Amino acid sequence: DPVTLVRALARLKGESFTAVVVGDGPARSMLETEIRRLGLDGAVELAGECTNVRERLAAADVFVLSSSQEGLPLSVLEAMAAGLPVVATAVGGIPELVVHGETGLLVPRRDVESLSAALARLIADPALRRRLGAAGRARAEAVFDLPSFRRAHLTLYRRELARRGLPLPAE
Repeated sequence: DPVTLVRALARLKGESFTAVVVGDGPARSMLETEIRRLGLDGAVELAGECTNVRERLAAADVFVLSSSQEGLPLSVLEAMAAGLPVVATAVGGIPELVVHGETGLLVPRRDVESLSAALARLIADPALRRRLGAAGRARAEAVFDLPSFRRAHLTLYRRELARRGLPLPAE
C-alpha cells in the first residue's frame, strides 16, 4: 500500500527526508499522481525494480513496509539483517518478525496518521533508530538465520516421519 506511505510522508511537515519506493506494479501511475498532488515530487523517488537491494538498504536510515496484507515478507528480514529499524503494518506474519518497540514500530494497516507518527518519531530520534536497528539485526541473526531455519525444518520433518512410523533420514 505505497499510497498510504506517501500520504503519511506528506504529513511530515517541516521534516527533511528522501523516501525511495522500491518495486513496481499496477499502482505506479496512481502513486505518481498522488506524489504530484501532495507536492512530494522532490522527496519521493520511485526506483522501480532494483537488483541492488543490499546497497539500497545500506544507504537507508529506516525501512518501511506499509502493506495492507502480507505473508512473512523476506524484505523485512533483509532490512532487519541490514540493521535498519522497521516501520510496518501489523498484518499477516509481520508481527512475528518485528517486535513493536524493540526491533521496530508496528502500525495498523491503512492508518496514515499512525504511520506518519512512527516515521516522525524515528526521524527525530537517531539513537532510537540505532537501538531498534541493532535489536532487529540481533533478532534476525538469532531467530531467522539459515542454519537455525534448517535445523527447525529438519526437526519438524523427523518428528513427523517418526510419528507416522516412517524411516528417518541419516544425519
